[in-house]
Amino acid sequence: MGWISEEFDRYKKVKSGSEADPGERRLEAAAEQLWIDLREALKADVAEFSRQGGQASFETISEKQIRISDADRGLSVLITADPVDHNIRYEFDSTQSRVASPEGGFFSLRISPSGQGQIFSADQQITSEEARRTLLQPVFFPSEPSESLQQSA
Repeated sequence: MGWISEEFDRYKKVKSGSEADPGERRLEAAAEQLWIDLREALKADVAEFSRQGGQASFETISEKQIRISDADRGLSVLITADPVDHNIRYEFDSTQSRVASPEGGFFSLRISPSGQGQIFSADQQITSEEARRTLLQPVFFPSEPSESLQQSA
C-alpha cells in the first residue's frame, strides 16, 4: 500500500471519528453543553425582557442556530454554534433603515483542566452572563442615534 492509500485511509478514519483524539471529543462535548446552556439562558433572558414590557422574539433556526430580535428597536442577532470548531459566532442585523447594526464577533470555547467548558472573548475568559449581555444588549438596549443623525433621517 502506497503512502497516498495510507493517508487516505487515515483521513477517512479521522473524518468518521474512529481515530478522534479523546481530548478533542471532550472539548466538543463541553462546547456542545456550553451551547445548550447558553441557548437556554438566552431564551430565559428573552422571556424576562418580554415580561418587563419588551417585544423580543426568540427563533430557533436549527439545532445550532438561533435568532433573537426586537422589532421595536429594529435589531436582531443571529447566533451560530460550531462545537467542532469550538466557537460561537454572532452577527447583528438591522431590521429598520434608521438603525445601524453593530459588528458581530465570536466566542471561543475551551476546556479547563478540570474538564469544564469555558467561554472566551478576545482571549479573556467571560461568564455566561457576560456573553449573554454582549449578545443581547445591542438588540434590547441600543444606544440612541446622535442628534445629527436624527435630524438627517
